[in-house]
Amino acid sequence: MVLMLWDVDDFKGVNDRFGHVARERVLIKITEVMAINLRETDFIARYGGEEFAVLLAGTEIEMSRPLYHT
Repeated sequence: MVLMLWDVDDFKGVNDRFGHVARERVLIKITEVMAINLRETDFIARYGGEEFAVLLAGTEIEMSRPLYHT
């Protein structure tokens, strides 16, 4: 299993410019886009302001390398 942690860069600007409601709508949309691109066996969770955790079930680290930049 692979655990990926990531956050949305410079996201504070969305909240500062458009407000809390818009920020939440953007985060929901990000989650929706991620969810449709993951497998049914994977799991995504928001664990902070704009931080996300993704569990890739049955995936070895070598298989996940194309998903992130080193």
